[in-house]
Amino acid sequence: MVLVSLVVLFSPSTPSVGGIVGLDKVVHASLFGALAACTSWRFGRGLVLVLGYAVVSEVLQATLPIARTGDPLDAIADGAGAALGWLLTSRHRGAKAPGRRTGDGAAAVERTPRRTPADGETAGPSG
Repeated sequence: MVLVSLVVLFSPSTPSVGGIVGLDKVVHASLFGALAACTSWRFGRGLVLVLGYAVVSEVLQATLPIARTGDPLDAIADGAGAALGWLLTSRHRGAKAPGRRTGDGAAAVERTPRRTPADGETAGPSG
């Protein structure tokens, strides 16, 4: 997903004559929503990093000689998409089923407490 974002955000833009109004903002929101969702699902944290990437990408678009322009409204669309993607996956992660992955990548398995032998009992099979 990061590779896709690098291509979308930093390749030279093409003029869109007669394009759909607002499509650029939808693309930005969708891209950062997907980035935030993947980050949330895989790591369980990192929204601040995704939002930082949104701001940095707009600053770089404005300053690098790549035939792109930075737009504060794009950064807002990035942030809105990231927040929505994060919220959706966070809510989904909140309802973990046994065997699902936790935010740290470990399997979330419900365990029953292990019975320890009482005084005078042996741990092995009786017989």
